[in-house]
Amino acid sequence: RKQSDPALQIYSPVNHLIEYHVTNISTGFMTKTPYMGFPNDEIDGMWEDLYQYGDSAITKEEADRLALPTINERGTDRYLIQLEVFHQLHCLNDLRKAFYPERWPKKWEYNEDGTVNRNTMQFRHWDHCIDILRSTLMCNADVSPITWRLNLPVGAVLAPNLETTHTCRNFSKIVEWARMHEATDLRQEVTQEERQEIIDNPPFDQTAWEDLSEFWAAFPGNTYFKQWQ
Repeated sequence: RKQSDPALQIYSPVNHLIEYHVTNISTGFMTKTPYMGFPNDEIDGMWEDLYQYGDSAITKEEADRLALPTINERGTDRYLIQLEVFHQLHCLNDLRKAFYPERWPKKWEYNEDGTVNRNTMQFRHWDHCIDILRSTLMCNADVSPITWRLNLPVGAVLAPNLETTHTCRNFSKIVEWARMHEATDLRQEVTQEERQEIIDNPPFDQTAWEDLSEFWAAFPGNTYFKQWQ
């Protein structure tokens, strides 16, 4: 069912498709969903399917309504976005992989003394993902009540009942929109000519909100770097 949601006051090309339904979500310790357990090809595939349409292409008219500007796909009149939910699911999946170094050994680097090197880009990525999920949880601030009950299997103790009732968005409809608007020919790398054109005539102020001073050497000249300070 559709209903008013203040979060939809910020424009997204998917807003008009948002629907809600009430569902019970069981998160008890003994619950096992298909996404849980030691990873294998089937489980990994299910996780990756959740955000397989992560990159979307929209029209200029839709792009003009965004709260922040976005760049067009080079050589086209399509503009690039990602829906935040897919970014978050990607982050959650990457954190899941951190628990299984046997399956993803290349994500780990080691110092000469054999200890884990935590000064890698992978650890920066994990730190980024943890904070993305923290900020999202706080932003959404789910207030669905978790009730309590007598938990006999572990003794005569009172414990939270981790089967809760939630009002959820229809995730399938969001995925279907993303499938229909997938940026199928996305080319992230740009030619030297395209790069220089963006540097000389940026389509909008692309100043980053984060401190990128340690990456000064990666910028093509101080003039462009100043845009990112």
